Amino acid sequence: MKLNFITNLFKKKLVEDTHKTTNGTEPIRTLQKGHSKDFIESGKLNMNKKKYNDALDDFTTAIELDPESITAYLERSQAKKQLNDKIGADKDMAKGRRLLENLDNGLKANDDGNIAYDEGDYKNAIKFYNKAIPLIPTITTIYYYRGYSKQCLGDYEGALEDYNYSIDLCASNRDLSYYLRSKIKSRKHNDKTGALQDLNKAIELNPDDSDYYYSRAILVDDYDALQDLNKAVELSPNDADNYVARSLRKKAMEDLESSISDLTKYIELNPKNSLLTVCEAYTLRAGMRMFQNNLEASLLDHNKAVEVDSLSEKAISDRGIVKDLLKDYEGAISDFDKAIKLNPKYADAYYHRGIVKQTIGLEDEGLVDIIHAKSLGFVE
Repeated sequence: MKLNFITNLFKKKLVEDTHKTTNGTEPIRTLQKGHSKDFIESGKLNMNKKKYNDALDDFTTAIELDPESITAYLERSQAKKQLNDKIGADKDMAKGRRLLENLDNGLKANDDGNIAYDEGDYKNAIKFYNKAIPLIPTITTIYYYRGYSKQCLGDYEGALEDYNYSIDLCASNRDLSYYLRSKIKSRKHNDKTGALQDLNKAIELNPDDSDYYYSRAILVDDYDALQDLNKAVELSPNDADNYVARSLRKKAMEDLESSISDLTKYIELNPKNSLLTVCEAYTLRAGMRMFQNNLEASLLDHNKAVEVDSLSEKAISDRGIVKDLLKDYEGAISDFDKAIKLNPKYADAYYHRGIVKQTIGLEDEGLVDIIHAKSLGFVE
C-alpha cells in the first residue's frame, strides 16, 4: 500500500458471512449454515403436511446448524404450538424476538460505526463496532473495519487481532485484512516473509486490486517487482504512483529510457498528494538526462521544475549545476545565489558556487564558499 492508508478506498458493502462468535469476542467456526436453510424449508413442507413432529425435528436441526437463525426459532415455535407445547412455543418465540431485536440493535450500531469510520472518527467507530459484533456475529466483515480503525489509532496489535479474526472467519473482505496485515508485519515486525505471504493471499482472493501488486513490488527483487508494477499500471493506468515506482525500479535496472518514459507519464498525470511533487519529478528526469549526457534536455527539465516551484532551492541549485556543465557560469552563479537566498544554510549551493567561482578565476571567493559549505555539513 502506499504511504497513506486510504480510508474509503477500501470500504466494501457489508455482507452476511457464514460464521459467528461467542460473547462477541472470540470467533469460532459454525457448522454449514447453508444446510440450516434446507432444514427450514423441509420443516415448512412438513408443517403444510401437518407432520408436526417431523417439522419439529427439522427446525431443531436447523437451529443446531445455525443457533442464530431467527426463522428457525419462530417456525419451531409454531410447530410446538401445534403439538400443544405452549411453554416450549413461548420460549422459542421469545428467543426469536430477542434475536430479531439483537439484529436491529446490531445493525444500528454497525451503521453508527460506519458513519464514524467514514468521518475518520476511529475511536467512536471502534466503540460502535464493539457493540455490534456480539449482536450480529454473522457479519464478520466488521472485523476488518474495526481492525483498520485500531491501526489508524496506532493500536497495531489490536488491529492484527481483528485482521486475524477476519481471515480465520473467511470474511468476504478478508483480502483487505491480508493486505493491511502485511503492512504491519513488514513495517512493525520486520517480517518480510510473512508480509509477502499475506500479499500473495490478498492477490489470490482479489487479483484486480492494483494496490496489492504495488505493495508486493516493494518486497521482491527487480524482475518480479517490475512484473507487479506492470500489472498495477495495467489495472490502474491513471494512478501516478504506479508510474513513478516503476520508473525508479527501471532506473535501478539501468533502463533509463523506459524509466524516463514512466516519469513523463507521471508528469502528464499532474498528481496531487503523490509520492513526488511534479517539481521533483522534473528534477529526477533532468538528472537521468544529465546522466545520459543530454544536457540541453536536462536544462529544459530543470527550467520546468523551477517554473512549477520557484521556491525550491534544490531545483534552482540543480539547474545551476547543469548550467555550469554547459559553461554558462554566470547563469550558474545566479542560480546558486537564488538558492542560497531561499535557504542560507543550503550547503550544496555554496559548494557548487565555490567550484564555479574557482573555474572563472575567483579562487579566494570560491574557497570561502567551499569552506562554508563543509562547515554546513557538505561532504564531497
